[in-house]
Amino acid sequence: MQICKRCLVREMNRETMHVIVLYDGTKEWHFQGSHLENGQHREDGPAVVTANGNQVWWLHDKIHREDGPAVVTANGNQVWWLHESHLENGQHREDGPAFIKANGDQIWYFMENFIEWVDQLS
Repeated sequence: MQICKRCLVREMNRETMHVIVLYDGTKEWHFQGSHLENGQHREDGPAVVTANGNQVWWLHDKIHREDGPAVVTANGNQVWWLHESHLENGQHREDGPAFIKANGDQIWYFMENFIEWVDQLS
């Protein structure tokens, strides 16, 4: 068993998964056999939930979510992120803005390319 200097609790929740609870209350889901600094993975929810409420969906060690924003911050920002073979960094959404700021501003990305910024006041 690896020792995690950042961890308060490390528990196995399935044969192939483990959950790490950091001292600040952040929870991370990892697939077994990965390094504790990498390997975030969860199919049924966010793989990282920070102590302040940020949520990040990871799949096979990449930020990725197909059915909603991959990053939801505690203040309400939402970022759609897909990791596909043709995308390097992943900001991408075909049916709406890839980044919705808490103030309502919308930023559109398609295939990682900036398309448009829609100011909530306009």
